[in-house]
Amino acid sequence: MASKEDKSLIEILTEHQAYLYRVSSQSVKELLKIFNDESILMLAKLRDLLDELNDSEKMALASGQYT
Repeated sequence: MASKEDKSLIEILTEHQAYLYRVSSQSVKELLKIFNDESILMLAKLRDLLDELNDSEKMALASGQYT
């Protein structure tokens, strides 16, 4: 049978583990938001750059011959 001190230690460790899980989950959410925001900006910039190409440049790019 576990002593009172052992139970307290287990409870503290369990609470700490739950806290770490919540913190890491929040960090992942924050990083995903940053990544998604940056991806949207890069896609918009790429779309703008592609819109500036004329038809022959687009064909060259599509065939891997654009320099």
